[in-house]
Amino acid sequence: EQNHQLLSGQLGALEEYSRLSQKNSEEIAVLRQELRGNYRAIHALLEQGETEVARKTIAAARARLEKARPVSYTKSPFLNSVLSVCINRAEGMGCKVSARLDLPEERHTSESDLALLLANVLLRAAKASTKQPEGRRELMLILRIREGKGTMELMNRHETPFPLDERGLPQEDKTIDEHGLGVLSLTAFVKKYGAKVSFCQQEGWVRLSLSWEDRSL
Repeated sequence: EQNHQLLSGQLGALEEYSRLSQKNSEEIAVLRQELRGNYRAIHALLEQGETEVARKTIAAARARLEKARPVSYTKSPFLNSVLSVCINRAEGMGCKVSARLDLPEERHTSESDLALLLANVLLRAAKASTKQPEGRRELMLILRIREGKGTMELMNRHETPFPLDERGLPQEDKTIDEHGLGVLSLTAFVKKYGAKVSFCQQEGWVRLSLSWEDRSL
């Protein structure tokens, strides 16, 4: 049942990413059409000497195009889809999110395992951040595989006490993770790859640190 929940979440992420991509494509098409219609207005502003107004008009249109364009976090379409959906959901909860991935094309760690891990720990951290006041909800993710070693750090603002269980993992909290998928996917990854995991809380931040050997199993 737990595996079914994880796989269902994976499929749902792909479907949501497809919807996001379609929406972004439609927005970009509309914006490009608007830009073409604005060329004459911008040209008129320049002829009238309103260079500053023209510059701001161009900058605003460019910013709208950049916002509508899908962000690419990694060359892997599958990981990019899962991460894009999770970050979109986190931002919908009012979280500021930054993510940096450094993954080689040739690696041994399963793409599906990474996707499930990222999806569930990111969403758990985002839901935990909703307990923070608005304007103080933030997530930072760094995932790297280099020279046969994988590392992941995930930080989220959490200024109230963050209790851990006897394993050093977050205590069960159904208001954050109804089905426990965040901890479940993390422990499954740790078991499969012999990974080292730790949580700590310092200066209003909770940090998840994970490291493992990127080798054939």
